[in-house]
Amino acid sequence: MDELKYNAEHYRDKTAQQAVRQADYEADMARLNSAIKAAQHIFHDYGFSVVERIVLEDKRTGKIYR
Repeated sequence: MDELKYNAEHYRDKTAQQAVRQADYEADMARLNSAIKAAQHIFHDYGFSVVERIVLEDKRTGKIYR
């Protein structure tokens, strides 16, 4: 990600860095929402419902979602 901070002329390029960060965030949120929906369907199929928040940790990034 550090190479995205600078453009071809080696000046800081905040716009590109922010765009890539936003795209990564949206992809992570889509993965997270898909995982939560899948878990809720599995619980429902077995006769359970989610009562409180589900806390997940991304194995790839180590980020914890609460």
